[in-house]
Formats: sequence, structure tokens, C-alpha cells
Amino acid sequence: MLINHLPEYMGQVKEISRIMEAESGEIDLVRNALGKSLDNSFASYADESMSGLDRWERLFKIPYKAGRGVSERRREIIARLSDNLPYTYNALEHVLSSLYYSTNYYIERDYGNFTLRLFFIAELEVFFLEIDRLLRRWLPANMAIEIIFVFKRHREVGGCRHRQLGEQTHLQIKKEGIERRLR
Repeated sequence: MLINHLPEYMGQVKEISRIMEAESGEIDLVRNALGKSLDNSFASYADESMSGLDRWERLFKIPYKAGRGVSERRREIIARLSDNLPYTYNALEHVLSSLYYSTNYYIERDYGNFTLRLFFIAELEVFFLEIDRLLRRWLPANMAIEIIFVFKRHREVGGCRHRQLGEQTHLQIKKEGIERRLR
């Protein structure tokens, strides 16, 4: 309450305490609007309002796609914010790990053939166009890109006993599928 910001003797005056009570609601509205405005200044915290994600999408000329969730829209905006040239392998790894977590992909470099192969877990297939756009912007024109989505098949895990699988996390089992395909 606003009355707490005044000296004690002012709070004892009825008129002042009534004014503070009446204005308290308005001050809370202003405080909330300021917080929302600050949140919308950062893509990771922006909401779906015209001053939030919509503003970021207009800024980067991201076309409207029906059915996209807030997290997908945020991820695409953050990917656009991360577009820094020139390309370095470390910068690419940093962006990919911040967007898709380091356990969800594996990069294989073949400098002799000017090829970069990226193996992603199958769940990231919905982000194919976003990943492809990011890589085509980042990589030099003479590098070929292969994006491969790895599906962990039942027959690869089916021969294992529950006890064996229980010793690993779900992500370890997925990653093992990626590594097994690379051999």
C-alpha cells in the first residue's frame, strides 16, 4: 500500500489514508504495465501481445504461421537474434546448444569434402525449416549441409532388458542411437 511510504503521522489523517487507498489500485496497474513493457523488451519473456512477440516478428519479418505455440515463436526470434557473422564452429555449437540443448544433436565435420552433417533427434524434426535457414545463413557458401534426423527404433532397444535400460537416462539412450549410426 502507498500509505506505507508516508511518515506515520500522515497515515493517521483520514483524508490521506483514503486517498492512498484509492490511488493504490491505480499505482498497481501502472507497476504491472511497466513490468509487462520490460518483459516484452526481451524475446525470452515476451508475451503474445502487439508489443511482445508480434513486434519481434514484424521486426525480423517472420511470416505468420498458424498453429505455432509461444515457445516455437520465441525460439525462432532468438535464432534470428543469434545470427552473428562471421561463422565459426564454436559460435555454431554455442547457438545450437542454446536453442536445442547439446544432448539433442551431434555434428560431424568433413573438411575434405566441405561437408557438415548434423544429426538431430527425431523430436526436433518440426524445427527443420528453422534449422536449415539458420545453417544456410551461417555456413560458408562452399560448405554442403546435411541435416539428418535420427529415430531410435524399437529393435535397437528391444533386445535390452529393463535392468540394462534402467541404468541410462532417456537422453542417453537417444544419444547412443545417434552415435551408433555414425559408426
